[in-house]
Amino acid sequence: MKVKAAIQYEYHKPLTIEEVELEDPGPHDVMIKMAACAICHSDVHCKHGEHGIVPLPGIGGHEISGYIEKVGSEVTYVKPGDLVIATIIPAGCGKCYYCSIGQSNMCTTNRLALFQPDTLSPKKASASLTLKAR
Repeated sequence: MKVKAAIQYEYHKPLTIEEVELEDPGPHDVMIKMAACAICHSDVHCKHGEHGIVPLPGIGGHEISGYIEKVGSEVTYVKPGDLVIATIIPAGCGKCYYCSIGQSNMCTTNRLALFQPDTLSPKKASASLTLKAR
């Protein structure tokens, strides 16, 4: 599937809008057809290199909503057409104060993962819309 993405090639430079190819989901993955994607201030910090050195190129946007497009062969709890929200924020450590009160998005151990450079190249993306199912 081909989609448009805002790609960051360099820090402190404008994002480039380009077409990328999404890979099919693996056995434990789901592909989400996005209805909305937030670019929050964490993405802006990352764009300016304020989250430390994040390998580039990268595609920001870690707060998404949409519909399940495809599911991997081992995914059983969602099906194509289901409405979902998703984040690329780690689940949390389960031990810190924030995890203990149900706010794993504020976990003091796990850091925000805005980009998935190991699966991204300028013209091919899997992590921007294909997420590990939990």
